[in-house]
Amino acid sequence: NLSHTMKETIVTPTQEWIFKQCTADSELNSCFNIFFTAKFNINQLDPDHLRKAAQALVRRHDLLRANYRKHPYGVIQVILT
Repeated sequence: NLSHTMKETIVTPTQEWIFKQCTADSELNSCFNIFFTAKFNINQLDPDHLRKAAQALVRRHDLLRANYRKHPYGVIQVILT
């Protein structure tokens, strides 16, 4: 399980560039949303294995636990640790 501790860090130069590309009217959250679709054979899908795989992926990759907030001095990323 993930704890509920958060770590605030500055964004990378690439992230900063992406946020600058967002218009003033854009929602900050929409700047990093990436969607995908996967097809599974329901007869071969084990929900427990799928859940465990998704949890392992989120534990492994910080940015899957990241949220972004606007501050007067710029954007910061908040990562659930």
